[in-house]
Amino acid sequence: MLVTLHPSALLRGDPEQRAEAWKAWLDDLSQASAIFEKAPPRVRKRAAPARPRKAVAQTA
Repeated sequence: MLVTLHPSALLRGDPEQRAEAWKAWLDDLSQASAIFEKAPPRVRKRAAPARPRKAVAQTA
C-alpha cells in the first residue's frame, strides 16, 4: 500500500510549497507505477466496471 495526497490538495495547498509538493506527488506516482509493474498478472487485472443500480421505489 502506498499512501499519498489527493491531487486536489496540490491546488489548495500553500502556493509557496506547490512546486515541491507537485514533485513529491509525481515521485509517489512513479513509485506506485514501479510496484504495480512488478506485481503478478492476476494482481494487475483491472476490476470490472460497476453495474448501474436498479431504481428502488420509495414509499412515503
